[in-house]
Amino acid sequence: MKDTLYKLYVDSTNFMALGDTSRVVFVVNFNPSKILVLHGWLSKGDGFRTPPDIMLNNYDTTKLTIGTGMYLGNIILKKTEIIKVRNAIRLYRTNWVIFIPKLIDGYHFGYTIEVTNDDPTDDTRKVTTTTQTGGSMNPSPPKTY
Repeated sequence: MKDTLYKLYVDSTNFMALGDTSRVVFVVNFNPSKILVLHGWLSKGDGFRTPPDIMLNNYDTTKLTIGTGMYLGNIILKKTEIIKVRNAIRLYRTNWVIFIPKLIDGYHFGYTIEVTNDDPTDDTRKVTTTTQTGGSMNPSPPKTY
């Protein structure tokens, strides 16, 4: 098994609606095209409600792949990272938040987070101009239950 990891996006309004939560827990989901996307829940301790609080959609391929030996677990967006992205949205007045996959330690993946006004839903052109936010999200560390 070997599948391409896609860049993901959400509009800035939905990202800003996360508010000042302590973190968002993202869970791997496969869309109808069998492409890995992420659905996220605010960490309020009340489980995974349906629908999720935020859904990241795919828009463009990357050179990264997932396959045999890779770990697919929850991915965490911490409060400090949410604040960085929200500040960038305000500062640059952007309409979209872009999540670019990155390989971590060869077996896990996370995402760097950028903002843009290029519309990832417009199939007639590519997203070419993004601004780094300094934000990222990474695999959830093991917990003691």
